[in-house]
Amino acid sequence: MLLVGTNGVKETQLRRLKGSGLEHYFEDYFISEDIGFAKPDKRFFEPMFKKYGNLTTNAVMVGDRLQADVLGAKRAQLNSIWYNPQALPVVQAYQPTYVANSFKQIKKIILSA
Repeated sequence: MLLVGTNGVKETQLRRLKGSGLEHYFEDYFISEDIGFAKPDKRFFEPMFKKYGNLTTNAVMVGDRLQADVLGAKRAQLNSIWYNPQALPVVQAYQPTYVANSFKQIKKIILSA
């Protein structure tokens, strides 16, 4: 099961997802405008936990922003994959569980976890 957890305005984020052609891969969408909290606030993840149970052992947050996605995952006790196609250095304060420089690497990490 794949979920979307994103910061931003609902209309904009849904339009982006639809434009990507990937929307049919996702079970559900969690958008900060609806939730009332944005990543990295751990309360952003509470609706996911409420609907899908304890995700800390069987979920991973994939994101391209260390401060929002990786730190938010850490605060919610989730593993994280930092999508880092530019191969930037990892900032110690935001240490992700995994780093992936391509979508192929993300897929490999998820399937091997």
